Amino acid sequence: LDDPYRWLIIGYGETRPLVANDTEVNQQRNRRVEI
Repeated sequence: LDDPYRWLIIGYGETRPLVANDTEVNQQRNRRVEI
C-alpha cells in the first residue's frame, strides 16, 4: 500500500453522476468514492 503507483485517483462527480442532480438527496447520492 505504500507504493504510490498502485493508486489512481480520479474525480467523476460532475462528469459521471449516478442519478440526476435535481434534488438534494440525489446530489448526496452522487457524492461518492469508488475503489
